Amino acid sequence: MDMKLTIFFYSLLAGIGGIIGMSILIISEKWARKNSIKLISLSVGIFLGLIFLHFLPEAIALNHNALWFTLGGFLLFYLLESVMLVHSHTDEEETGKRHHSFGTLAVIGLSLHSAFDGLSIGVGFEVSDGLGYLATFGVLAHKIPDGIAIASILFFAKELRKTVINYSILISLITPIATLFTILWVKNVSIETVGALLAFSSGFFTYIAASDLIPQTHRERSFQNFLYIIIGIGIMFLAKGLFDGKIIQKFLG
Repeated sequence: MDMKLTIFFYSLLAGIGGIIGMSILIISEKWARKNSIKLISLSVGIFLGLIFLHFLPEAIALNHNALWFTLGGFLLFYLLESVMLVHSHTDEEETGKRHHSFGTLAVIGLSLHSAFDGLSIGVGFEVSDGLGYLATFGVLAHKIPDGIAIASILFFAKELRKTVINYSILISLITPIATLFTILWVKNVSIETVGALLAFSSGFFTYIAASDLIPQTHRERSFQNFLYIIIGIGIMFLAKGLFDGKIIQKFLG
């Protein structure tokens, strides 16, 4: 299979996580709401592991100004979120206002989020297949609670079930489309630029974890949340060994 198609397939798989989350909410709202904090806590750990064990070390190796681009990615997404006043997963619980416009703004903000997810996957594969797989896994992990959040926001905005499903599918498909554009574009840029993009993606992921996911875990005061974060980091630590070839070499002798 052509490598571009392979990457597109994996990013499509990551995007489908949002549809899975939406489906969980529609099929079993009680289960989804009961376990959403656990899923988010696991996502936090996976993101932290992805950022500090994989993305940032690679970015710094490729570009000595990587940390500046990481900071820039963090600040840019903060600015975009501030301007658009969207991307909050808890607004449906923090306000009693139920406006159709709120649901529309949420879709716009989460679509932008999905586009950055796709960019991160594309840049990851440009550096190495292993890093691309890890980025895909990281995006997939947080797409499931994201899908639950998207559906919750839209139902809160009194959207019809059909509209919720259509919006969820649209937002999910933006990820592989953005990945495809990224891999077509980064082929023509320098290795320093790839490092800068990887660092920028690290800033984006850091912002999502710090401003969007971690605050959600505080809604439920439980030591279990911390354990799920540690499990998420542990998964990415083991994955580092796997995709660095150490574990694979042991199996192959």
